[in-house]
Amino acid sequence: MGRKGVIINRLIDISKIIVDEELYPRDNWNFQTSYGYSQAMLAGAKFPSIVVALNNGKYYLVDGRHRIEAIRILKHKEISAEVVVGWSRQRIFEEAIKRNVSHGKALTVHEKRVAALKLRNWNYDPKKISELVQVPLDKLENFVAQRLVNSITGEVIAEGGRKIESHVVPMIVKSGIKNATLGSDWGTQVLQETQHSIYAGSQLSLLRQLIKIIKAGLLDTKNKEVNKLVEELKELI
Repeated sequence: MGRKGVIINRLIDISKIIVDEELYPRDNWNFQTSYGYSQAMLAGAKFPSIVVALNNGKYYLVDGRHRIEAIRILKHKEISAEVVVGWSRQRIFEEAIKRNVSHGKALTVHEKRVAALKLRNWNYDPKKISELVQVPLDKLENFVAQRLVNSITGEVIAEGGRKIESHVVPMIVKSGIKNATLGSDWGTQVLQETQHSIYAGSQLSLLRQLIKIIKAGLLDTKNKEVNKLVEELKELI
């Protein structure tokens, strides 16, 4: 297992797989996507193995977050994985971008922006960054520099690709949508994702997701903050 680039197929305990925020380009995972995967698995559908990288004796996720969560929903403990040996941390992040940027649930504009900034901080060539995050080279600098603003409070959520604070409320991009230098195609993509996030954050959607999480037994009852919020919800209802 010491040779670089070796791929080993095996079953892995999902509790041993690390989703490192520095190495994995997704902000979070979508419950509805994973729930759909879990039901497809129950019906006999076969999914590709997830991909993890073995680095310093630890398994870091490269591709397959929604499949892992689907396995958790089904209350299984192991998942089929391709284990790659010998990748550096930067290589792990690079491969994670490649495998998530447009496949399955594609990376959002915000996730691409954060990834691009991180690659730039690691001194990646702009052309390479453009290829990885799939943003035209002549639009890259402006794309990374956009600011995300909370549509309700006006607070800056992310600037220059750096996430400032996490919010579970609708967000809009107040700069860049109509910016001609960004390009109409990217402006349209940002606007479409903005509209989608607003609808996805509607009351009906949030309540449906909460009900599914409770029915699937996925509430982390060992977490004090979770229990506190559950009690607060009970009082309000």
